Amino acid sequence: DARCAVADAYVYAWPTAAASGTEHRITEDFAPTRDVQLAARTDGFVVGWVENSTGGFEVFARPLDAAGAPSGVAQRITNNALREDSLRLSGLGDGATMAAWIESDGLGGAAVTHAVQLGATGAAIGTPAVATAAPSMPTELTLSRLGAGGAALAWTEGGVVYLQPLTSAGAFVGAPARMNMEAFASGGVSGASRNTEAGLTMAPSTGADPAVARYAMGYVVAYRTTAMDGSGVIRLAFATSNGEYSHSIDVATTTMATGGGPRLAVAADGRILVAWQDADETSATILAAKVICE
Repeated sequence: DARCAVADAYVYAWPTAAASGTEHRITEDFAPTRDVQLAARTDGFVVGWVENSTGGFEVFARPLDAAGAPSGVAQRITNNALREDSLRLSGLGDGATMAAWIESDGLGGAAVTHAVQLGATGAAIGTPAVATAAPSMPTELTLSRLGAGGAALAWTEGGVVYLQPLTSAGAFVGAPARMNMEAFASGGVSGASRNTEAGLTMAPSTGADPAVARYAMGYVVAYRTTAMDGSGVIRLAFATSNGEYSHSIDVATTTMATGGGPRLAVAADGRILVAWQDADETSATILAAKVICE
């Protein structure tokens, strides 16, 4: 059982591309540690992790200097009897750091998504905001910086991909918006009315593995769909500045249903770069595509 394992977190820093780095030990309590995340700041870094040193898996963070050495004590972000998972960190470009994670009872029950801004010491600023309310089962959480203006969360739930913009203070902007409008497990979806379900057809596809980035005055979410025959599509869904779904385009069709989610970047001239891996039982292939929206 991985929960019984002993692990500590380390950071290895390279001063330059040609120089050898130095290993720094971040945790020293020999507790099970996982979900280690690192985010850059103007004066160094923030490292975060999930650790079971207090009888439950809780979120911790610690500031690091520019060389990767700890510059302060570890800060406990959560303190409850629930289970924290899928920690994500992102620098906001103005020295601030955003943290997000999924909280559950660890028994397969409902789970919720939290987000909070971290201060210079790594401690949480204010009370974590809640993006999803029980009953829900968010998975595949991703967090992306959107410049100094904030960040965005994306996750999947029951084959549905959701987007949630956040302010730089960690407050949610509006309600989570659905990004994949293809039919999913509970039936078809009306294209005329967002989030309207109609139980007419069996699930031809599901959405998974989202990635999110700022695009123009809104957002773009990349995700993988998987059909019942094993085929899939790498798809881009576009949203307005308040997170409302606008439209989607298909980047590529694949016959391999596995391989991991797409990775997404937007160039300064508006080109969208998407990379992903396709895999089957015998091989794996790294693929990439450039999308130009005219």
